[in-house]
Amino acid sequence: MNISEELIKEIVAKVCANMKNEDSMPFERNVLSNGMMSIKTETVKCEPFPFDVGDANGKVDLMDVVTLEESPNLGIGVMELREGAEFPWTLNYDEVEYIIDGTIVLKSDAGNVTANAGDMTFIPKGTSIHFSTPDFVRFIYISFPADWANQ
Repeated sequence: MNISEELIKEIVAKVCANMKNEDSMPFERNVLSNGMMSIKTETVKCEPFPFDVGDANGKVDLMDVVTLEESPNLGIGVMELREGAEFPWTLNYDEVEYIIDGTIVLKSDAGNVTANAGDMTFIPKGTSIHFSTPDFVRFIYISFPADWANQ
């Protein structure tokens, strides 16, 4: 059997293209070769927050949905707080949040901001707050810079 060099190149190109479309993230998303993507937010299952948040341990979960390699500029993910979750946090980065479900209360020395499903919040870099919820909240966060955990 004779296989041309062109056919081999075509097969290798198709295999490589398929490998780039495979995604090892634990939720549904479609990533194009140019980096554009769509994420099925309802499939994102959050995991325990990786930092000590005192009494809120076990009540705070999150999942980054875009890796630092994919976006070194913006951090994007989903976070959940359950009833009774309240913890202090100082943001060394700017953050925007879109509330998917529930209510979030951001408490600061300047006052409180409450946002419900469909609302957005903005927290500027350097702000010290207490994240809290009266019952439950699930929200999308977008932070700048992307490596929020190491700021």
